[in-house]
Amino acid sequence: MLRFIRSDCTDRLADALIDTLAAQPLAPTPDALEPEWIVVPSAAVARYVQQRIARRFGIAADVQFTYPAATLWALAARVVPGIAAESPFDPSSLTWRIYALLDVLERGDASDAALAPLATYLDRTRDDPVARMQLAQALAELFDRYTTFRSDVWLAPWARGELAAGPQLDAPTQAWQAALWRHIVAGLGLGQAPHPLERFRAALARDPRVREALPRRVRLFAVHALAPLYWQTYAALAEAIDVEIYHREPSAEYYGDLLPERRIAALRAQANPLADVAESGNDVLASWGRQAIEQLDLAIATGAWDASEERHARRMGTSLLARVQRSVVELDPRPDLAPALDDAHDRSLVIHACTSLQRQLEALHDDLLARLDADPTLAPDDIAVFVPDIDAAAPMIDAVFGAMPAAIRLPYRMTGRAQPQADPLVAAFLALLDLPRARFSAEAVAALLRVPACARRFGLDADAVERVVALVADAGARWALDAHDRARHGVPAQGRHTWTYALERLVLGA
Repeated sequence: MLRFIRSDCTDRLADALIDTLAAQPLAPTPDALEPEWIVVPSAAVARYVQQRIARRFGIAADVQFTYPAATLWALAARVVPGIAAESPFDPSSLTWRIYALLDVLERGDASDAALAPLATYLDRTRDDPVARMQLAQALAELFDRYTTFRSDVWLAPWARGELAAGPQLDAPTQAWQAALWRHIVAGLGLGQAPHPLERFRAALARDPRVREALPRRVRLFAVHALAPLYWQTYAALAEAIDVEIYHREPSAEYYGDLLPERRIAALRAQANPLADVAESGNDVLASWGRQAIEQLDLAIATGAWDASEERHARRMGTSLLARVQRSVVELDPRPDLAPALDDAHDRSLVIHACTSLQRQLEALHDDLLARLDADPTLAPDDIAVFVPDIDAAAPMIDAVFGAMPAAIRLPYRMTGRAQPQADPLVAAFLALLDLPRARFSAEAVAALLRVPACARRFGLDADAVERVVALVADAGARWALDAHDRARHGVPAQGRHTWTYALERLVLGA
């Protein structure tokens, strides 16, 4: 059975999920330790749900958090012989397969005329294994997306030696990618066989006894992006076991036909007839809500909508944030924000203008300290901070939050980072290696020095680090080692504001 629970409030979704955990405990089974399967989009969401469960029951135990694709592959391996528990198309393993295959193709052991554009690039990178690995990584990520979103449309014809119809790829590009794909599936022993998850769906439809190998139920919580292949597979899985989907959506109303007013104006300027039928509404929702509505359309296509229930929250507050949220939920294109904007004490929505990432993090730390002091009920585990690129920001986060004096240091944890950079020392080492290829900026060097391990290596405490950073800044170091280094980056070979310039000023001053 498929249940579809929708809400514009994550807390309400979590309460709905925990209500079912309390009301529908698993019946006794031969496997007494069978866990509850909860599918989440990230480790941060898993942590959030785990904390909510622990607050309700006093403990969070016998719960297995997994990811959408990994869950389907693990279940398919239980049902269909020959399917591995991990996807063979996962970029982490496919990268190495493609890297080895590129060497084979370069030697001509598997020549193919369609691969001529690829062969040209391989010839240019013959003596650059790093570039070869970067190409393999890019291709692995590309084919992983293809297997998820273009399996029937592109990959099936490619495996048969045909090109797919459509304007998305030009013929030469499609030809070499198709040829490379045939070599990949041949190496995996798949040939023209259907996608493994399609075989899993066929097994679910053909043999009702497969449910004995599956868990009693699977719950998907706040999974914001699910490919059509995965939607179809979860819908097929719901024919054998209970599948509950807890879907976070920004509005209770259907807004799939909305377009931002600027987009409608552009269509009118082009005399496009779509401008006459386009609907305008809340611009925030029309611009940023496309992914949610696409997921809702997929749910409707798989029949999940027929068994849906709503748990939307009534936004009754008068703060600036509450007014903005209510305008999104109710599709209000012209919310009345003036009363909240005139309230000097309303800090529900605040914008800080900062000159750099370091300053952003310092302002964030100060703001969090102020909020924790002002609200005794607020705890660090109630706070989540989102950044656009966590891997790029990680060294600076450690430098700012990790180097604070013990009296004002806030506990923190970073999630969602690439695995090789999960350790601060590894991230600092990789950043150090990247400095010469980059601009050797003063900010990047300061971020490295603020990493606690680096500071300890030079016998510096937090105060001494800040004094060194301030001295370098006052001496005028901005970027580049010297004039020659500046010339490498295509700018005039001037020594002013380089590291050599600043160090000479420091020595002369001493």
